Amino acid sequence: MVVLVFRAAREWEGMLQSATGPVCIRALRTKNESLSVERAVHLVQQRMKRIAAKKRGEPKPKPLGPLFESTSK
Repeated sequence: MVVLVFRAAREWEGMLQSATGPVCIRALRTKNESLSVERAVHLVQQRMKRIAAKKRGEPKPKPLGPLFESTSK
């Protein structure tokens, strides 16, 4: 993985230098994309919504039982 990062670093530098305005670099395993800041914000918001929805859909852990059981039965 580290080798991939070092190989891509030169490409990222070129993408950033050739940009005419502020950009974000989306680094994927097989490709790199230059995104507008607005597009990057949109992708982050979508991702956060999916994470929140996944958390809402997960079953809540069941309680293990009462901490103290009555011994005077």
